[in-house]
Amino acid sequence: DVYLGRKDDKNIKVDSTDFYLADLSYALLEAAYSGLPVICSDIPLADRLIKKQVAALDPRGNEFDERNMGDRLALRNLFTDLREQGQMTSGQRPYNEKDKQAFANGLDRLLTRLMN
Repeated sequence: DVYLGRKDDKNIKVDSTDFYLADLSYALLEAAYSGLPVICSDIPLADRLIKKQVAALDPRGNEFDERNMGDRLALRNLFTDLREQGQMTSGQRPYNEKDKQAFANGLDRLLTRLMN
């Protein structure tokens, strides 16, 4: 673990994995270009990708775009706040066959659009 600021302040404790993931996100953003398809479940990262005109799809087959990013960011922030307050203790439902099929269909639509 890495602590930012005073070591006794639990609110600023950061797992070293966070730095690794942040480095990966930064590298992806730097390497991404318009027309590149990216599969991503990180909504703030998807927002940055969309701003670079990168095509982003979540693992359940939903495409991120400029029209839905505001709502998705707001919902993500709401759920983060609720989890931090202990009012919400579960995350997404388990990935299932329906999700797998929706992802395959979404990826097919995305790739078809990018190739035309």
